[in-house]
Amino acid sequence: MIESFVLREGTDYGEREHSLEQKVAQVRAQLERGQARILFDPQSNTVTIEVVPAGRAALA
Repeated sequence: MIESFVLREGTDYGEREHSLEQKVAQVRAQLERGQARILFDPQSNTVTIEVVPAGRAALA
């Protein structure tokens, strides 16, 4: 799922180019630190990852 997310067009990682493995590792680390979370939309049956706003804990 993380690979699918980072391969989406428009996913921006700043000025430097990163390999797929680096992008996946960055997103995985954000998820582990609670800086991002996985969301499921039952209406569209889709999953996405979003950044958690600063100062807010990720939902468990």
